[in-house]
Amino acid sequence: MSMDYLTRLAAAQSAEERTWIITESLIGSLADDLRAAVWAAAIPHWFDEKILAALRPELAEHAARLYADLQTLPFVEVFQGRGHNIHELTRKVMLDHLWEENKEEYRILASRALEYFSGDEPEVQLERMYHRIVAEVKEAGEVLWNYSSTFNSAFRFIDSEKAKNVLLEHSIAGRTSNSLKANTLRAIGDIYFLHDERDNANASYLESLEIFKSIGDELGQTGVLWMLGKICFVRYDLTNALAYFLQALDLSRDVGDRLGEANTLRAIGDVQQFRKE
Repeated sequence: MSMDYLTRLAAAQSAEERTWIITESLIGSLADDLRAAVWAAAIPHWFDEKILAALRPELAEHAARLYADLQTLPFVEVFQGRGHNIHELTRKVMLDHLWEENKEEYRILASRALEYFSGDEPEVQLERMYHRIVAEVKEAGEVLWNYSSTFNSAFRFIDSEKAKNVLLEHSIAGRTSNSLKANTLRAIGDIYFLHDERDNANASYLESLEIFKSIGDELGQTGVLWMLGKICFVRYDLTNALAYFLQALDLSRDVGDRLGEANTLRAIGDVQQFRKE
């Protein structure tokens, strides 16, 4: 054990820094193919032999051996019912380092994970959305925007807090733009709304709205205002519902969103009908 290693470890200022020093040393001691497999295994929240083969196609014929070897590493643990995973703190520092040092490699691996996680199972769809956020940056915002129609049925069976933690992971780590973070928060608001957790949905929408305002995204604001109005409407808070819908209507007209304008006019009509106007 070198003095440089011990000096760095002694000087570490946080658990994350110490974890990275230890992890970097261990990864550096591995054979090339196992080292490549470790980095691939850190990309998804869980991995098995098939996932390793998909993320490292050049090592696919050795996937069974590499999967067995990975299980002997001290930071690899059992992931209930799905294989194994890299310990949360170790995985975090690995992904932070990979993003900082080699974004292209990160996105290549995330793209392969996106392709692999293509099933209809809710957990798999959540994992797929997680990888899309960094693998397909331009498309991710649009998919998150269309969350309600695309993922409604799947996320009905996903714990809302788990979905929030997974989808916000990239934003918290600084791997997304403000626009994508705002869209992510809106999607999380949709998940909360789907689970009838209206206070949490409201908080997520308001946070999303502030980001959309800060970047001047009027179309983004429109969709969030519409959902805030919808929450007020289902709570029979008709005055605030109407206020949100009227703001959404003005923005829809400003950006030329005719479909948004039509849907908002219909929502305003519903409020006015309940108010007997």
